[in-house]
Amino acid sequence: MPNFGNGIDEAEERGLAANIFYRLDQVTFEKGKPPVYLRFVTEQVITGESHRYIPTKDKPQDCDWTKWPSMMWGICPRDKMFRVYDSLGNPTDDFEEGYGDCYIHTAYAGVKDPKYGKDLGKPEVLTYGLAALRKVRYDPGTRRAIGFEDETMEYRDKEGVTHTVPKLVIVSYYWNGLWAPIKASAFLPPYSICDKDFSVQRKDDGKLTVSALPPTDDLKPGTRQWERYEQAIAITGASLEQYIVDHSTPDHYRRFFIPGQSPEGGYSRGGGTEDDSAKGGKGETSPADVEIDQEALAKLRAEMSPASRGTE
Repeated sequence: MPNFGNGIDEAEERGLAANIFYRLDQVTFEKGKPPVYLRFVTEQVITGESHRYIPTKDKPQDCDWTKWPSMMWGICPRDKMFRVYDSLGNPTDDFEEGYGDCYIHTAYAGVKDPKYGKDLGKPEVLTYGLAALRKVRYDPGTRRAIGFEDETMEYRDKEGVTHTVPKLVIVSYYWNGLWAPIKASAFLPPYSICDKDFSVQRKDDGKLTVSALPPTDDLKPGTRQWERYEQAIAITGASLEQYIVDHSTPDHYRRFFIPGQSPEGGYSRGGGTEDDSAKGGKGETSPADVEIDQEALAKLRAEMSPASRGTE
């Protein structure tokens, strides 16, 4: 099992230096579009080196998918989460079986992305989280905004029962561009990113504006209202860890990238379409950073340290 690290602290460190299954989409932030409203449903985030905008191999003859993606992304098999760790928790030079070698590193070394000019062989460090999409709720009489509510979706389970659940999505971005201000919003007790909604919007200059809205006491972990997110995760099986694993396996690379190789079990993926996996490869546009007061951020780091919180 991959070593996913220490959540958002790990993110800061690395960012700065069945026919029926639930397809998690990656949310996108587009210029000229209204803000995206998010409620994180877990404190956990995972940081990994990610290959994006990678052209896929030609559609295999034995693949009957209705669509075949032109680009795909993947977590790099050389990422340190796949290293074997010793008894003290330190990474060794060995990797888990099937990991350590990366086709993209070799095949695309020095190849430039035609749009952004990046070396496709070099991965980018991105941080991933799991959130519910939210929307503005309006008073039916006055049409004035009075709060937020969940975007919902219909999910049919293996027994054929249809459930209406909150729309859960993957949020992925660079540390400076998104996660630093999100972490900064949690500098006071209970130090949580789950007790408030976030507004995220991409400006015309490409940078993200990230705003933390006031905490909501009736919608946070431990409250009755929060149970709907726990139920959505239980019903759909949505999992941030599994999402990362699914996009890093040797089968993932054989399926989409390595010519002449096929994944174990062939290309059956619930009918197979250009789904969330492809969107993940095209999710964001550029590593645009938000404006951050470094002195204020350093102060926040000190305030959020275990010593300042009186915890070990």
